[in-house]
Amino acid sequence: MLAVCSIAVAFAMLEGAARYFYEDLAPEGGRKVIKRALSSDIAKTDWLYYKSHPYMLYMLAPNERDTNSRGYRGPEFTDAPPSDRLRILALGGSTTWGQGAKTYDQAWPGQLEAILARRGLRTEVINGAFPAATTAELAAHYVFKHKAYKPDIVILHVGWNDTLPLLSKHYHAAYDDYRGWKSPPLAFRPGEKHLLSFAIMRIAYAWWFQHTALDKFIIVNDRYRKFDPAQALKSAKENFPEGFSRNVETIIDLARAHGARVILFPTTVAWDTAIFERSPAPNSERVWPALMVSLEKNRAVLREISKRKSVMHFELLDRSIPLREFIDHAHTTPQGHAIKARFIADKMCAMLKEARLRHEFRCSKSL
Repeated sequence: MLAVCSIAVAFAMLEGAARYFYEDLAPEGGRKVIKRALSSDIAKTDWLYYKSHPYMLYMLAPNERDTNSRGYRGPEFTDAPPSDRLRILALGGSTTWGQGAKTYDQAWPGQLEAILARRGLRTEVINGAFPAATTAELAAHYVFKHKAYKPDIVILHVGWNDTLPLLSKHYHAAYDDYRGWKSPPLAFRPGEKHLLSFAIMRIAYAWWFQHTALDKFIIVNDRYRKFDPAQALKSAKENFPEGFSRNVETIIDLARAHGARVILFPTTVAWDTAIFERSPAPNSERVWPALMVSLEKNRAVLREISKRKSVMHFELLDRSIPLREFIDHAHTTPQGHAIKARFIADKMCAMLKEARLRHEFRCSKSL
């Protein structure tokens, strides 16, 4: 007991000294990491929301904020699809993941599940999207993650995140020069957050992470941020989206090989540049004409692939979403997500009347 008491007193004294001299003992760079890690402001802890992956570049961190144990935004799900439910996998970037939606069920995949349930169709809609994803990452994720869960239907909501590579006069179809990691993503392991309640541990961690940058977990090559608008437009007109085309075809082939039906759902964007007056997006605003040329090329690719490979193609016109529902050039409010969800639900209920799936799934109620 005497030994235990002595250790407790010594630790209390060390902890008191660590708290008093924390600013002097902990390196400034490390202190910033600790402060951000313990922040209650979600926007300041975005870098905890992702983790690197050796083949997929990055993924959502499991059990972080609103992700499940598999690193998907939404509730838990089983390996095998439920026998009485249609399993739908929604793929895309932040417009599918749900930027503009505070909770996963406000994003269009979550709303789609609810709408279909009201129409008598039991589904399980898995949100397999993640912010900034291009079709290159989506293809890699399908290989290493998605195919294992045997979706019945795969909805591919893409087009926008693959526009920027086309603006380069040195276009690489493999996107190999496009982006990579700038600083290591961080995530708490079990119990670590409790350890950081002690000043002694905060000092130790501050020394460990003193050289960690927090501004961007993933970067785009600098030359993709410094386009001359005229050159960007010229490149967008000259380049063909070969990389986008073959990535989409790869995902289709993988999905079909594992028994899934694919739906191509092109990205919608704000249809009036007035959006920049209330929600500036400097990079997008500066090269907007070039980006729109690239987007139309990507949309044309999706139409062509749809015809050639007999894939369902559901295209929602940009003007179908009121400008007031856009929070910036591409992301919408929950009401904007609802418009997408209703559109897909209408199309899907019509499609299921003739679809051959593992069971006879039908919408039993009127639209």
